Amino acid sequence: MKIFFIILVSLIVRLAFAPYLHFGFDEHVTYAVGHDFFVNGIPPFYGVTLSTGSTVPGMLQGILTGIPLFFSKGEVIGAAYGLVLWTMLGLWLLFCALRKLFTEISPEWLAVFVFFAPWTIMLSSVMNPHYLLLFAVMFYVSALQLAGDPEKKSAHFAMAFSIPMMFQLHLSAFLPLAHWMVLVFIGALPFPKMKQSVLGFGLGSLLIVPAIIQKFFMPATNAVQHSVNLASSIAISAKPLLEFPRIFFRFLSFSTGDTTRFVTTHGYLEIFSILAGRPILMLFYFIAMLVSAYLVWLGLCYFKRYVSCMKACFGFRLALGFSVAQKRALIVITSVCVATGLFAFASRSPSAQTIWVLFPLAMYVTLAEIQNRQLVSFVNSRKGLVALVGYLAPALIFSICTYISLQ
Repeated sequence: MKIFFIILVSLIVRLAFAPYLHFGFDEHVTYAVGHDFFVNGIPPFYGVTLSTGSTVPGMLQGILTGIPLFFSKGEVIGAAYGLVLWTMLGLWLLFCALRKLFTEISPEWLAVFVFFAPWTIMLSSVMNPHYLLLFAVMFYVSALQLAGDPEKKSAHFAMAFSIPMMFQLHLSAFLPLAHWMVLVFIGALPFPKMKQSVLGFGLGSLLIVPAIIQKFFMPATNAVQHSVNLASSIAISAKPLLEFPRIFFRFLSFSTGDTTRFVTTHGYLEIFSILAGRPILMLFYFIAMLVSAYLVWLGLCYFKRYVSCMKACFGFRLALGFSVAQKRALIVITSVCVATGLFAFASRSPSAQTIWVLFPLAMYVTLAEIQNRQLVSFVNSRKGLVALVGYLAPALIFSICTYISLQ
């Protein structure tokens, strides 16, 4: 009953905030794909058109964005509310998975931590990468499960299924795909089971089939001329490799209340001028940042704890003899390394959206270190729940109120 109440309050907060979310060019492009479905009654064979001119293949984006528009008579608010429900579904899956991985942690504390994660509330405008959460959770939860049970057939299926689904939403799907290959290579994950993987990948690719048929077996159209020229999104440069610290700390911040980027355009230097005109929110911000700094410190401790795994990662030494905890640590460590490496081939610089698929791992890191440092007894106490609410409430009040006032 308590968990249901926590989920309900989270849903109400998200639905109340949805009308105030930013709706710019990127959001309009995503909405247009769904609106095409609403107007024509058939989901478009392609998703959003990228800034490079290529178009993401697959009907999934049109379906996810378009179905809610039938309930709102084509109004944008329908797509916004639809994304809220889609996000809640992803968070429910994450909550259930983390509950099994961390059985010692109170379900009520875990529910508050997951369903009120500030980043999942702020990063929820109608924009294609924001639809990734469910499949990102499916992929990385399955990876963590396979580290402990290499024979788990459903996990093999889920990982293969989620890859083509993510590719229909955003090109950051290259990150989990490349990450999977690296993990198999170093022995942190088993080689994919052929039957389950082929079935999963095949089912996940069904919505791409119409685009393939149109591409190769039907007369060329304007949509096809723009389709799947993903090479235009590749630009080789070594400069992004210097962005590792930025990617690393952004990854760690996903599980915290540091939402500064949503209310500023020049980062932390601008936040003080914003707070100067909103003294009431100043206390809320500093509480959020203080606890966020502690959570980032926990993340740093997690990486330090598994420094031997880091050496194995960079030395490409097989992890076949590693414990389950060490293999899961390798999944986390290599995620940031692979993300940094892929940006050397990307036409865009690193941003929160481009590594948003790593959000489930960031949540895992925080919880794993809480368990490693034997903080579970405090977390499960009434004081622990009060401390969590006392941190998340100011973080969300500051983020939402400041965000709305700046629109």
